[in-house]
Amino acid sequence: MKKAVLIEWMKEYFIREYKELPDTTRLHTQLYANGEVWTLVIDFETSPKEQGFLSIGVCHLLITDAPVELKEGDSFPFWDGATQIGTCLLID
Repeated sequence: MKKAVLIEWMKEYFIREYKELPDTTRLHTQLYANGEVWTLVIDFETSPKEQGFLSIGVCHLLITDAPVELKEGDSFPFWDGATQIGTCLLID
């Protein structure tokens, strides 16, 4: 099931690491739930680089029959490897 997601990118990380926001319309991150790790796919109409430090996209789990429910109001980190670079909030 697809859900709208608001990502607040960690400005401090991007400034400190001299990095730009992602310039793509599809990203992946890890979702830790119930002691397991799931891959979350996030699609954007316009890239986070264009949207800025608050970016809106649509997300879904890579495994469609995963026993994880995405619910409005859920919040979780956006990971780049072992580094948190943002916070996701399900808004739909």
